Amino acid sequence: MLTSTLIHPFGEISFENEIALLGNKWEEYFFDHTPFVAGALSLDNYLIVGRRGSGKSSLMQHFLYQDTYPNSDYVNVGRAENYNTELFDIAKRLEYSQELAIQKLVEIWDFIIWQMIFKKLQDKSGTIRRAVETDDKDLTTSNFIKLVLRGVLNKVDMSTGDDIIQMIQDKQNSRRIEKAKERVLEIVSKAPLFIVIDSREQYAINSYYEMWITAALIQCASEFNIRYAVRGIHLKVCIADEIFPYIKEQFITNTLKYIRNPLYMYWRPKDLMRLICWRFFKFLNLRDLIQLKEDQINWDSHKEVYKKLWLPYFGKTLINTRGIEENTFPYILRHTHLRPRQLIFVCNKIASLAMAKGEFPKFSPATIVQGVLSSEIDLADELINSYIGIQANTGDIISSLEGLPMEFMGNELHKSAKRTSGHWSHGEYSQSEFIRLVIELGIVGRKRGNTDHQSKIIRADFEFAVRDRLFINEKDACVIHPLFYSKLNINRTAPVSFCVYPFPDRPDFQIMDDFNL
Repeated sequence: MLTSTLIHPFGEISFENEIALLGNKWEEYFFDHTPFVAGALSLDNYLIVGRRGSGKSSLMQHFLYQDTYPNSDYVNVGRAENYNTELFDIAKRLEYSQELAIQKLVEIWDFIIWQMIFKKLQDKSGTIRRAVETDDKDLTTSNFIKLVLRGVLNKVDMSTGDDIIQMIQDKQNSRRIEKAKERVLEIVSKAPLFIVIDSREQYAINSYYEMWITAALIQCASEFNIRYAVRGIHLKVCIADEIFPYIKEQFITNTLKYIRNPLYMYWRPKDLMRLICWRFFKFLNLRDLIQLKEDQINWDSHKEVYKKLWLPYFGKTLINTRGIEENTFPYILRHTHLRPRQLIFVCNKIASLAMAKGEFPKFSPATIVQGVLSSEIDLADELINSYIGIQANTGDIISSLEGLPMEFMGNELHKSAKRTSGHWSHGEYSQSEFIRLVIELGIVGRKRGNTDHQSKIIRADFEFAVRDRLFINEKDACVIHPLFYSKLNINRTAPVSFCVYPFPDRPDFQIMDDFNL
């Protein structure tokens, strides 16, 4: 049984908080009944793409506990912020074309990855130990990378990028390194090794150096995966979906060659249902607030989980702020971008209100509505914050949408764009850039089909749930995502009341059919 402290009924909103609280009991709390687990462990997968709050870090930690590859070991590099300064210093010295500079940075990444492997396995072989660039065993992996790169930079002083690359090539081609690699491959053939490189919190897409470094990491991971995954070294790289389209379109030198079978962390409603109920069950079970046992629930069946764990506590329906009777689960979920962190935040807010009212562990319809409304601005602010490195003054720019109706025609975006010109950095403003920003942020979506007058539902497509760009022209019917209603003071009054369902038009996302609504 999970015995460590769980502060909130639906868990914490970040992996770092949860593992700090749970320690080595964290794996008992991890929900592994999702398609992402098997997908991430696939030999062909080296690239995991997801937006902030989609669960990338938790999935990466699971590699430490997985049992698909017995006797395996694990290296988590941690955030790139710790060693990014050194990589920037190297990238700035590469006086090449973009394509060639990225290829040179691929060599740097290959050097870094092998050094991490040597550090991890140095106690297993003297041959490997002699290949490690520093003998400080107590360094964290990210600080080790920083020290290794700083050592290279110090040796070449302020010389050109050619000197740095030549030094790396000489090291990698030495007999000492070749022998160490051979010994590593002998070891991992019996005890596989996972190398996990997590994404940064913020990216500056206007920095060519940062984009080169990230593109080079993806290309290096692709080549490394082909060579070594079948031999026991599993390299996994997480990339933020906020910047992935820019990387793919402008910096990857060959997309078909280097972006193979990426795992997109797009959560289906039925998976989010099972995840949130699993967390709630763990909390209730620990406090003897539920009679059901874990093995009495088929966690692979979202309908059974919905019946046994959602309905008894959240109820089936409520009356929303527009006076429409609506099922509780889609009501809560449509106020998120289908990410676990957002759903956890909203459900914890509801639980906090229920505790204050003496309702907990059940939640009345009024409490659910109040909890959702009180979450909207915080969730919107977090999404805006995730774009700090992509577009300065994002909050000021999107304020031009304030007061719009929940549904409008695309030409209204052109009018809103003009009001933002003073908030952009010099030379950056354009109408198309404004429209691109509000679509990428998931504020504005494109209405899909006709309004369902019987259910009073408007279905819409948003870019956060599709694998490509979403384009909107002036003749398209547009909607504002419910998550931004409070932030932008969206006009919710209309002669006829409708609600927006921001779920993709794919079978796995058909929330009405999935839950027999």
